[in-house]
Amino acid sequence: MTKRCKPVAAKKIQQPSLIHCAYISNLAALKRFTLRLTGNFSDAEDVLQEAFLRAYLAEKSYTIEQPAAFLFRISRNVALDLLRRRTRTDSICLEAWAISELTHEISPESELEAYQQLALHCDAVALLPPACRKVYILRKVNDCSYKEIAAQLGISISTVESHLEKGFSRCNLYLKQLNGQMAAPKPALDLVAPG
Repeated sequence: MTKRCKPVAAKKIQQPSLIHCAYISNLAALKRFTLRLTGNFSDAEDVLQEAFLRAYLAEKSYTIEQPAAFLFRISRNVALDLLRRRTRTDSICLEAWAISELTHEISPESELEAYQQLALHCDAVALLPPACRKVYILRKVNDCSYKEIAAQLGISISTVESHLEKGFSRCNLYLKQLNGQMAAPKPALDLVAPG
Protein backbone atom coordinates (compact mmCIF):
# COMPACT_ATOMS: atom_id res chain seq x y z
CA MET A 1 0.00 0.00 0.00
CA THR A 2 1.46 3.35 -1.02
CA LYS A 3 1.15 6.47 1.08
CA ARG A 4 -0.53 9.41 -0.47
CA CYS A 5 1.01 12.78 0.18
CA LYS A 6 -1.17 15.70 1.02
CA PRO A 7 -0.70 18.71 -1.22
CA VAL A 8 1.35 21.39 0.44
CA ALA A 9 0.00 24.92 0.31
CA ALA A 10 2.33 27.41 -1.30
CA LYS A 11 4.15 29.43 1.31
CA LYS A 12 3.43 33.10 1.28
CA ILE A 13 6.67 35.06 1.00
CA GLN A 14 6.67 37.90 3.50
CA GLN A 15 8.24 41.18 2.65
CA PRO A 16 10.64 42.49 5.30
CA SER A 17 9.07 45.16 7.48
CA LEU A 18 9.85 48.82 6.88
CA ILE A 19 11.36 48.99 10.37
CA HIS A 20 13.64 46.06 9.57
CA CYS A 21 14.77 47.65 6.31
CA ALA A 22 15.37 51.02 8.01
CA TYR A 23 17.28 49.30 10.81
CA ILE A 24 19.58 47.46 8.39
CA SER A 25 20.23 50.51 6.21
CA ASN A 26 20.88 52.83 9.20
CA LEU A 27 22.67 50.36 11.46
CA ALA A 28 26.07 52.11 11.40
CA ALA A 29 24.53 55.51 12.20
CA LEU A 30 22.33 53.98 14.90
CA LYS A 31 25.39 52.35 16.50
CA ARG A 32 27.30 55.66 16.55
CA PHE A 33 24.26 57.48 17.90
CA THR A 34 23.62 55.03 20.75
CA LEU A 35 27.33 54.81 21.55
CA ARG A 36 27.45 58.59 22.00
CA LEU A 37 24.41 58.46 24.27
CA THR A 38 25.49 55.53 26.42
CA GLY A 39 29.25 55.84 26.42
CA ASN A 40 30.06 52.14 25.93
CA PHE A 41 29.57 49.41 23.33
CA SER A 42 27.72 46.97 25.57
CA ASP A 43 25.04 49.46 26.55
CA ALA A 44 24.80 50.72 22.97
CA GLU A 45 24.09 47.18 21.73
CA ASP A 46 21.47 46.65 24.44
CA VAL A 47 19.80 49.94 23.53
CA LEU A 48 19.74 49.02 19.84
CA GLN A 49 18.18 45.63 20.51
CA GLU A 50 15.52 47.12 22.76
CA ALA A 51 14.82 49.96 20.31
CA PHE A 52 14.46 47.56 17.38
CA LEU A 53 12.11 45.32 19.35
CA ARG A 54 9.93 48.26 20.43
CA ALA A 55 9.81 49.69 16.90
CA TYR A 56 9.06 46.30 15.35
CA LEU A 57 6.20 45.66 17.77
CA ALA A 58 4.85 49.19 17.25
CA GLU A 59 4.85 48.63 13.49
CA LYS A 60 2.48 45.71 13.96
CA SER A 61 -0.05 48.05 15.59
CA TYR A 62 0.10 51.08 13.33
CA THR A 63 1.73 52.46 10.19
CA ILE A 64 5.02 54.24 10.72
CA GLU A 65 5.55 57.03 8.21
CA GLN A 66 9.30 57.58 8.77
CA PRO A 67 10.79 54.34 10.08
CA ALA A 68 14.40 55.60 10.28
CA ALA A 69 13.46 58.69 12.32
CA PHE A 70 11.22 56.48 14.46
CA LEU A 71 14.15 54.14 15.19
CA PHE A 72 16.39 57.06 16.17
CA ARG A 73 13.70 58.47 18.44
CA ILE A 74 13.10 55.14 20.17
CA SER A 75 16.87 54.58 20.49
CA ARG A 76 17.21 57.97 22.13
CA ASN A 77 14.34 57.23 24.52
CA VAL A 78 15.74 53.82 25.51
CA ALA A 79 19.23 55.26 26.02
CA LEU A 80 17.90 58.13 28.12
CA ASP A 81 15.89 55.67 30.22
CA LEU A 82 19.10 53.75 30.81
CA LEU A 83 20.95 56.93 31.79
CA ARG A 84 18.12 57.96 34.11
CA ARG A 85 18.25 54.64 35.92
CA ARG A 86 22.03 54.66 36.09
CA THR A 87 22.46 58.14 37.55
CA ARG A 88 19.45 57.87 39.89
CA THR A 89 18.30 61.35 39.07
CA ASP A 90 14.74 61.99 38.07
CA SER A 91 15.62 64.18 35.13
CA ILE A 92 18.90 63.33 33.43
CA CYS A 93 17.31 63.33 30.01
CA LEU A 94 17.69 66.77 28.59
CA GLU A 95 14.59 66.27 26.47
CA ALA A 96 12.71 68.97 28.31
CA TRP A 97 15.55 71.38 27.63
CA ALA A 98 15.72 70.60 23.93
CA ILE A 99 12.21 69.40 23.11
CA SER A 100 11.07 72.79 21.79
CA GLU A 101 13.70 72.59 19.05
CA LEU A 102 12.69 69.05 18.07
CA THR A 103 8.91 69.43 17.94
CA HIS A 104 8.49 71.52 14.80
CA GLU A 105 8.36 69.90 11.39
CA ILE A 106 11.92 69.20 10.22
CA SER A 107 13.58 66.95 7.69
CA PRO A 108 14.91 63.55 8.82
CA GLU A 109 18.47 64.80 8.26
CA SER A 110 17.89 67.86 10.44
CA GLU A 111 16.21 65.70 13.07
CA LEU A 112 19.16 63.31 13.07
CA GLU A 113 21.59 66.23 13.43
CA ALA A 114 19.52 67.62 16.31
CA TYR A 115 19.54 64.21 18.03
CA GLN A 116 23.30 64.01 17.60
CA GLN A 117 23.73 67.47 19.13
CA LEU A 118 21.44 66.45 22.01
CA ALA A 119 23.52 63.31 22.51
CA LEU A 120 26.71 65.39 22.60
CA HIS A 121 25.12 67.71 25.15
CA CYS A 122 24.11 64.70 27.27
CA ASP A 123 27.72 63.50 27.11
CA ALA A 124 28.94 66.93 28.22
CA VAL A 125 26.52 67.01 31.16
CA ALA A 126 27.46 63.45 32.16
CA LEU A 127 31.11 64.55 32.44
CA LEU A 128 30.34 67.34 34.90
CA PRO A 129 31.28 66.81 38.56
CA PRO A 130 28.30 65.28 40.43
CA ALA A 131 27.34 68.39 42.46
CA CYS A 132 27.68 70.62 39.40
CA ARG A 133 25.63 68.16 37.30
CA LYS A 134 22.79 68.12 39.88
CA VAL A 135 22.59 71.91 39.94
CA TYR A 136 22.77 72.12 36.12
CA ILE A 137 19.98 69.57 35.64
CA LEU A 138 17.76 71.15 38.29
CA ARG A 139 18.11 74.53 36.55
CA LYS A 140 18.06 73.57 32.86
CA VAL A 141 15.72 70.56 32.91
CA ASN A 142 13.47 71.14 35.93
CA ASP A 143 13.56 74.94 35.60
CA CYS A 144 14.08 75.38 39.35
CA SER A 145 14.97 78.81 40.66
CA TYR A 146 18.33 79.41 42.32
CA LYS A 147 16.57 79.63 45.68
CA GLU A 148 14.78 76.28 45.12
CA ILE A 149 18.03 74.59 44.09
CA ALA A 150 19.87 75.98 47.10
CA ALA A 151 17.12 74.78 49.46
CA GLN A 152 16.84 71.35 47.85
CA LEU A 153 20.59 70.67 47.91
CA GLY A 154 21.37 72.52 51.14
CA ILE A 155 23.85 74.93 49.53
CA SER A 156 24.06 78.70 49.20
CA ILE A 157 22.76 80.65 46.21
CA SER A 158 26.32 81.75 45.42
CA THR A 159 27.33 78.08 45.25
CA VAL A 160 24.43 77.45 42.86
CA GLU A 161 25.67 80.32 40.67
CA SER A 162 29.21 78.95 40.77
CA HIS A 163 28.11 75.45 39.78
CA LEU A 164 25.98 76.79 36.92
CA GLU A 165 28.76 78.97 35.58
CA LYS A 166 31.15 76.01 35.72
CA GLY A 167 28.55 73.72 34.08
CA PHE A 168 27.82 76.11 31.22
CA SER A 169 31.48 76.79 30.51
CA ARG A 170 32.50 73.11 30.62
CA CYS A 171 29.58 72.01 28.42
CA ASN A 172 30.32 74.77 25.90
CA LEU A 173 34.02 73.89 25.84
CA TYR A 174 33.21 70.20 25.32
CA LEU A 175 30.81 70.99 22.46
CA LYS A 176 33.28 73.42 20.83
CA GLN A 177 36.04 70.81 20.92
CA LEU A 178 33.80 68.12 19.42
CA ASN A 179 32.30 70.39 16.79
CA GLY A 180 35.69 71.38 15.40
CA GLN A 181 35.93 74.73 17.18
CA MET A 182 32.50 75.80 15.93
CA ALA A 183 30.96 77.84 18.69
CA ALA A 184 27.98 76.17 20.29
CA PRO A 185 25.17 78.55 21.25
CA LYS A 186 25.94 79.74 24.75
CA PRO A 187 23.00 79.43 27.14
CA ALA A 188 22.13 82.64 28.92
CA LEU A 189 23.42 82.72 32.47
CA ASP A 190 20.83 83.66 35.04
CA LEU A 191 23.15 85.60 37.33
CA VAL A 192 20.31 87.31 39.14
CA ALA A 193 18.69 84.73 41.40
CA PRO A 194 15.03 84.44 40.39
CA GLY A 195 12.41 83.79 43.04
